[in-house]
Amino acid sequence: MYRNKDAHRVLINMGGIANFTYLPQSGELKDVICTDTGPANGLMNEYMRYLDPTKSLDKDGKFAAQGKIDKNLLQDLLSHPFIGFPIPKSTGPEAFNLEWVMKLESFSSLSHFDVFATLNYFSAYTIAEAIRSLVVPIDEILLSGGGIHNNTLMANLKLLLKEYRIDILPNADAKEALFFALFANEMLCGSNNRINFGKISLP
Repeated sequence: MYRNKDAHRVLINMGGIANFTYLPQSGELKDVICTDTGPANGLMNEYMRYLDPTKSLDKDGKFAAQGKIDKNLLQDLLSHPFIGFPIPKSTGPEAFNLEWVMKLESFSSLSHFDVFATLNYFSAYTIAEAIRSLVVPIDEILLSGGGIHNNTLMANLKLLLKEYRIDILPNADAKEALFFALFANEMLCGSNNRINFGKISLP
């Protein structure tokens, strides 16, 4: 559905965990690459709930924007074994969670704003590094997921991937809902959830 015959695309989804799908212009399934990269919003959301149970996220990335990236905490975060695994790989909150962060020695002396700033940059950095590890041509990057509403995360990501054309996927907030609707329709039609994507055309 999101393949472009004139461009090699990377579709990044920034939910609790970040992941991307590489879609070559050929559309050949054997050349598609999918992987998790690490946290997107998950650690930041968990930290916000720890500070204030009435809030679920750092709205617009405002807390992160007021802090400074702490190099020591960032280095400790990047030492997580998952970061060094080759792609494709998969992870979740069982690996990246606030309990892990709070055990890091570099965490204890920081202001809340600096923690947010560092967690935010950590998410952007791990996404960017995973994409740079691809030895494939990339023409454009399209973003979706809750992370597109975090202005600080978006700014960090665009800075780290400034050599690429980056945009937000059309109807980005509805992407997963669209997929579920398509799979449900195929099931009702007796197609056993096997979709001929070649018959579907979306911008």
